Amino acid sequence: MYRIFLADDEDIIRDGIRRTIDRVDLPVSFCGEAPDGEMALPLIQELRPDILITDVRMPFMDGLALASLVRRAMPWVHIIVLSGHDEFEYARRSVSIGVDAYLLKPIDPVNLRKALEETIARIEADKVQLLARQRTDDEHMLLRENFLARVVSGALPSADIHDQSSRFGINLLAKQYQVGYVALSQACFRGEGTERLRCLFSKLFDTRDTVQAFLKGCDCGILLLTGNTPDEVQETAYEVARALQHELERLLDTVSVIGLSRVCDRLSALPDALQQARQAAQVVGSGQKQSRITGFDELSETASPTRIELGADMPLVDKIRHMQEKDIPDMVNAYLSTVKQEDVQSVLYRYYLLVDLLMVASRFVRELQMEPQECFEDVSDISKLLHTAGNLDSARDFCTEILERVVRYRGMSEPIRYGAEIERARTFIRENHADPNISLHVVASAIGFSPNYFSTIFSQETGETFIEYLTKTRIEAAKKALRETDRKLSEIAFDIGYNEPQYFSYIFKKRTGLTPREYRMQEGNT
Repeated sequence: MYRIFLADDEDIIRDGIRRTIDRVDLPVSFCGEAPDGEMALPLIQELRPDILITDVRMPFMDGLALASLVRRAMPWVHIIVLSGHDEFEYARRSVSIGVDAYLLKPIDPVNLRKALEETIARIEADKVQLLARQRTDDEHMLLRENFLARVVSGALPSADIHDQSSRFGINLLAKQYQVGYVALSQACFRGEGTERLRCLFSKLFDTRDTVQAFLKGCDCGILLLTGNTPDEVQETAYEVARALQHELERLLDTVSVIGLSRVCDRLSALPDALQQARQAAQVVGSGQKQSRITGFDELSETASPTRIELGADMPLVDKIRHMQEKDIPDMVNAYLSTVKQEDVQSVLYRYYLLVDLLMVASRFVRELQMEPQECFEDVSDISKLLHTAGNLDSARDFCTEILERVVRYRGMSEPIRYGAEIERARTFIRENHADPNISLHVVASAIGFSPNYFSTIFSQETGETFIEYLTKTRIEAAKKALRETDRKLSEIAFDIGYNEPQYFSYIFKKRTGLTPREYRMQEGNT
């Protein structure tokens, strides 16, 4: 429904136009009126109509002066001018202002209807043109971001990088490079958040040839910095990171963690730099409440990266590495659970999710010594992904296809060893064995495995089941308490994760051949 505002100093004219607008079968409604331009202007600014109908001759401010001010302040408003005189000068000035129609009084309802129809047609044509231009701009922007994401991920040969960079007005020829990983909450990407982040990047960096800032996936931004010397690049990196964090906090009320890689001297080293930057951003203390910048070289040798506290979930690559085929439907549903079919903004958000999944899957199959281009060539046309993202069902089908291929290619490769992951699981069990609620599902989730897959590989890697290892850990803790303390057996049972002291005694004897009391006496702590 298009809203109409009327400015005319004659009551009878306003009444007649109102009645005509009420009778015409058009998508229009009357939203306000005023007897002169001076009174009309603030009302128009408040009501923000789509169409202004104004008389030429009015006291205090005439209609052409009003039309000129409205055209400058609110260029989207379409204007129909009414005149009681067939004067060339009025018509000429109306044309120069850019009005949509010029009608002579007395107003013929047929002519008014025709003017409204033509004006509505122009409004709808403007909408189509604006949407087409927006789609073109969006596609160009998304292709640029995807290009830069592929550059830092190592998915493009150096020759292709230089060939394609000119298409986006980007110069990546430099002696030194550095990557920044900007960890952001997924909440920043919901609703209009993505657009606000992109506008902020544009505001800060569009005029800086040595800084390329772009969104990658749905939980981080990337900074790609270039320069002639390592010191120059590092100085720029910290300057840019500080400015970005200040604006994120000031304008978006968002805490961020920015990791910076080492400086490298070739494009082919960017994937390692990206991993360094990501690792630097991941070393975050639990409950991080302030923005922080961490360089990769600042990490201590003993620092172990943890899950990014600002993100709501485990890294996608870990999920892909450990999933099984039967896990795919649940994984896809969880992956797309934050977007809705009817939300226009969700189209761009879904696009980011699809691109991120494709990039992570490509990186993983490269770990399997396979070429991503060969594995995903028929589904990796980025320009078509925007169309795929336009529908939730097609997005779900795309994710399912990618994950099914990953499982298939993983099965064709050499068996993957999981020593590091199993050691993380053992450490988690040792640190949490006293929790009576610890379970296979809890430990599997903590290290990024599906429960079934975790159960299988834990047995393969350790030679014992999860329950056997948990029980062994608890019994060893019980032995220590029996040897070194005189605490009651019921207290020791509770301390190691058993709610039933009798069950603890049963398990202890089954594992050691002695009751807890007999073990304590044997060890000499009576």
